[in-house]
Amino acid sequence: MRALYAARRRAVADGLSALFGDHITVDLRPGGMHLIARFASGISDFTLADLAQEGGLSVEALSHRATTHACGPGLLLGSTNIAEADAPAACYRLHHIIGKAVA
Repeated sequence: MRALYAARRRAVADGLSALFGDHITVDLRPGGMHLIARFASGISDFTLADLAQEGGLSVEALSHRATTHACGPGLLLGSTNIAEADAPAACYRLHHIIGKAVA
């Protein structure tokens, strides 16, 4: 399962990087089932999460998760339920929803 999840996570990360280019930094922690997408625009991660959720995607504002210290803004994205072949379409959908806000 680790190899499968790692491949899915890498496919999502690659898709996001290809679509958002210099506007995104993707943080892949070793062995994780999620990834963190940080955007250079300075827009609130709460705003981005709200936009994505209104568009039917399940993402969370990373700063919402901070309990003891600030972790900075970003989106927490799950990738285990996205097949490698479906990753480009899922990334495109996110880009379609929030792309103007982060450009």
